[in-house]
Amino acid sequence: MFLREEIDLELIEKIKKMAEEQADKLKLTVYNVYFENSGKEKILHIELDRKDGITLKDVSEFTKLINPELDTLSEIDFSYSLDCSSLGAERFIEPEEINQHINEYMEVSTKDKKVLGTLIENTDYSIIIKSFIKGRPHKDTINKSEITKVQLRIKF
Repeated sequence: MFLREEIDLELIEKIKKMAEEQADKLKLTVYNVYFENSGKEKILHIELDRKDGITLKDVSEFTKLINPELDTLSEIDFSYSLDCSSLGAERFIEPEEINQHINEYMEVSTKDKKVLGTLIENTDYSIIIKSFIKGRPHKDTINKSEITKVQLRIKF
């Protein structure tokens, strides 16, 4: 992995700002921008998303918009490959993003347990996950202060 400290953090921020400007044109959100080493090659990763989902066409259109912008940056004085991608269906989300995922299937972890189900309610201090145990509906109330990890899941 290419350490982010090795690349000027100001450059990363500049790239992220450029990416956000181009993503806005397509109603996309930029979630992460970072460099990674892959052998002798550096890879610039730009991870994208949109609330109603992202398609391969969206990623392709974004790549066409951002490429010429990146070419204008004199600070990038090394060769690299560009990898624009979606965050993926089963991505981790930050606890403060939970409200954007009401009625979505997810796994919520605390120090003591993991709960897999559909987020049905989000309050200031807790969330409620609806699941089924032995075919019967069940609701778990989880204090937000106890949440250690939240990952979106695909329900089969």
